[in-house]
Amino acid sequence: MVNLLKKIRMGRYTIPALLLVAIMVGSVIAAAYVVLYWENTFHVKANPDVCFFEWATGTKANSLTFDFDIFPGITTTDENMTYGIGHFGTGAKTPSMRLGGSWGTPGNKIQDIYVEVYNSTHSVYSNVFYEPFAPTDFVPFDLPLYPGKYAIYLEIDCKYDAPVDTTCGIEFQLQTPAS
Repeated sequence: MVNLLKKIRMGRYTIPALLLVAIMVGSVIAAAYVVLYWENTFHVKANPDVCFFEWATGTKANSLTFDFDIFPGITTTDENMTYGIGHFGTGAKTPSMRLGGSWGTPGNKIQDIYVEVYNSTHSVYSNVFYEPFAPTDFVPFDLPLYPGKYAIYLEIDCKYDAPVDTTCGIEFQLQTPAS
């Protein structure tokens, strides 16, 4: 057994053992902490409640790729895209859309791009994007109909002096709420 009244010599100094033990215990108590945690359960699903879908087959998709031919000085319109945005869940949802980026210097080819998402009765989202076609903030919009299907409408204004036989791309991002 340790005699706590005994003095311990440390270099030129003498310290009572009781004081040394108190300092050590105090240091341990000061370093004590509590770990709190939570658990998450993840359910892997093929698609979120709000996603793209093919009009002809109803097939759901998490990404899309469209190719368009555009012509100098002409506005190209596509209102019969093969895919739309579907709300397949329950309750109203509020997804968001933004221009996520670009490649191939669209600023020297495209003046602006107008995007609209609509159903048979009204528009739920519309926005015009201009050069430099850099990423923008997400803009929320409401999808009150469930289930509901919404068309995507695009207008691409090609510049008069756009170099012919060149390619560029614009990426749009659809952020959907968790199911």
